[in-house]
Amino acid sequence: MGKKYILPLLIITVMMLTILMDSPTHAQPNPSFIVSEAHRTITIGNLGTINVTDELTIENNGTIPVSSFKIAIKEKFVEKLCYIGAKNQEDQKLELRYLGLDESNYTFWQILFGEPINPGKIEKITVTTVYGGLITPIRGTEKTYEFTLYYYPTIPYSIKDCRVEIKLPAGAETENETSMETWALSPLTYKEFYFQYNYTRNSLIYVEFEREIKPYDIAYVKVTEAYKLKNVGFSNIEEFDFKLPEGTTRLSISDKAGPIDADISKGNLTTKTTVTISFKTGRKEVLGPNTTYTIYVSYLLPADIYLKNINTFYLLTVPIYPEVPALVTKGVTTIILPPHSKINPPKVEVIPTVQRLQPQIEQNKIIYTYYNVTSPTGNLKIKITYIVNPLYDLLRPLAYSMVLAAITAIYIAIRKVQIAVVPPTVEVPVPVPVPTPVVREFCRAYEEKMALMLEIDKLEEAFRTGRIKKKDYKRKMKLYEKELISATKEVEKVKEELRKAAPKLEDYIKRIELLEAERESVKASINQLERSYKTKKITKLAYAKLRRQYEGRLRKIYSNMDKVIFELRETTK
Repeated sequence: MGKKYILPLLIITVMMLTILMDSPTHAQPNPSFIVSEAHRTITIGNLGTINVTDELTIENNGTIPVSSFKIAIKEKFVEKLCYIGAKNQEDQKLELRYLGLDESNYTFWQILFGEPINPGKIEKITVTTVYGGLITPIRGTEKTYEFTLYYYPTIPYSIKDCRVEIKLPAGAETENETSMETWALSPLTYKEFYFQYNYTRNSLIYVEFEREIKPYDIAYVKVTEAYKLKNVGFSNIEEFDFKLPEGTTRLSISDKAGPIDADISKGNLTTKTTVTISFKTGRKEVLGPNTTYTIYVSYLLPADIYLKNINTFYLLTVPIYPEVPALVTKGVTTIILPPHSKINPPKVEVIPTVQRLQPQIEQNKIIYTYYNVTSPTGNLKIKITYIVNPLYDLLRPLAYSMVLAAITAIYIAIRKVQIAVVPPTVEVPVPVPVPTPVVREFCRAYEEKMALMLEIDKLEEAFRTGRIKKKDYKRKMKLYEKELISATKEVEKVKEELRKAAPKLEDYIKRIELLEAERESVKASINQLERSYKTKKITKLAYAKLRRQYEGRLRKIYSNMDKVIFELRETTK
C-alpha cells in the first residue's frame, strides 16, 4: 500500500471509532466500574409525586482514571420524569448530560465527576429522580392508590449488594412489601413491581401554574403567581406548601374572596421563603375531592440580585418553574419587559429531563410554557438580555436606593445568621436596663424632625399643583428648612447620647439612617423627573405614572420610620 493512502486511512479509522463511541447503544458495560453497594429509597409524596433516591458506592477496579458514570431509565418512565439530578458525597451538584435512547428503549444520561476516580478508589454519588402522574386512585375504594415502578437502579454496571426501601406518607398503610435486598445484579437488571396503599389523610393534587415577572422598577422585580390546585384523589387536602425565590419581600397571598392566612418561613438573600397554607380550619371543604381552588401570590424580588445594568443593556436572571411538592401538569411563565424593549433572543434551554424550553416572544413579552415539573425543578433560572427604551433611563437615579436596599437586606441577613450561630450558654444573662429618658427624648426629637420633612413635602406638592404662590412658597420653605436644620442638630445630639447609653439599640438608629438616605435618593429622583418633564423629554402620561411610583415609595419610607420609632419606644416598657 502506498504511503499516500496511510493518512486517509488513519483519518477514516479515527472517524469510525468516534462514531462507534458516540453510538446510541449505551448499554455496553464499562468493565472498570462496579457498584459495590446501591441503596434505593422510593418515597411516596403525600400529594402524589414519587421521589427516588439512589445512593451508589462506585469502585474503579480498572487501570486508568474514570471521569464519568452512566445511568439509564426505561422510556415509558421517562415520560413521567419531572426531575433528574446527581450529587457527590460532599453534596455538590454534578453535571448531567443527556445521551439519548438506545434500541432497548433505555434513555441514558452521563454523570461527570468533579475529579476523575483513580484506579482502586471509591466514590459515592446520589442520583435523584422525581416522577409525577404514576400514582392513580382506584375508583370505588375511596382510599386506595396504585402505581407501577421498577426495583433496582438501571445502570450498565454490576451491583454487588442492592437494598430497596419504600416509604409511605404519614398515616398511609399497605399490604405490599416495603423493603428488600438482593445481591450480584447484572448490568441493567430490570424488574417492575406493582404497589397499592391506602391513604385518607391527604390526597392527590395536580397543579396548573402561572407566573408573571415584571422588571419595571429598577429597585425591584415584581412577580405575581397563580396556583390552581385540582384534587383528583379521595380525601380533603390538609395543607399545601410552596417555596418562593431568594430575597422575596412584600409578600401577599389571597384567593378569589380576598387575603388568606398562611404560615410563612421567611428566607433572606440566599435562602428561599416557604409558604404553608392549612385547610384544616375554616377551609376544610375548600379542597375536597374533585374540587379546584386557586391561590394568588404577589411579591417583589431585589433588583440587585435578579436585574443587572451592564453598559447599554440589562441582564435579567429569573426562576421559571414553581417549587411545589405536587405535579405541575402545565405551567406558563411570562416575562413582561418595559414597552419597546429590544430583546436579544433567549437560547432554547434543554433541561436534563429532555424538556425543551422554547421561548415565545410577543412584542415586549417572553413566554415559556412547560409540562410535568415538580419541586426540585424550581432551581432553574433563565437569563435574558434586553435594551430598554430611553424613557426608562430616567429610573437610573434610583440605583442608589437599590444599593441601600441591598445593604439593608445583607445587614439583616448577616445579623440573623450571627444570631442563629451563637452557641447556647449556661450563664444567666444580666438584664441591661434601657435608658428610658434618652430613648423617649430621641423619639420625641425625631418625630418633630419627621413632621417637618412631611410639611416640606406638602409645601412642595402645593406649589407644584399651583395651590400656593411662588412668593409664599419661598418664604415658608425658608422657614421650614431653618427649623429642619435645628431639629436635625437636636436629633444628632440625642442620637450620640443614645449610642453611648444603650449600644444594643444601635440597630434602630441604623435603620432610621438607612431610611433617611433612601428618602433623599427618592427625592433626588423626583427632582430629576421634574426636570425631564419640563424639558419635554418624557410624555405627560409617563411623568404621571413615574410620579405616582415615587410618591408611593415616599409614603412607604415614612411608614417604616414610624414603625421603627414605635418599636424603639416599646423597648422602654
